[in-house]
Amino acid sequence: MEISGLEASLLQISGMKPERWPSSIQIQHPDLYYRQYIGATADRKKLIYINAFCQDPPPQIWKSQIYVVTDGGTCFWQAFYDPATNQFSNLTINGRA
Repeated sequence: MEISGLEASLLQISGMKPERWPSSIQIQHPDLYYRQYIGATADRKKLIYINAFCQDPPPQIWKSQIYVVTDGGTCFWQAFYDPATNQFSNLTINGRA
């Protein structure tokens, strides 16, 4: 249920300003990225961490291990989703190499 709510609201990401990036940079089609979901907590709130990437094909490990890349710009982004409020926060985009 929480994942279906996240995916139904995913286009909210398009309207968010990423941290440490100019406001002109946005994730236009977050639904087209490969996404990994990881349960997390912050201040006793249950959240879902989203790790997204556009690498096609994705690495073979992506369904069993977290895929970490430190550059790549808008091809790699992360955010948190709060199922209780149906809101996303802390959108970050990787730096450019």
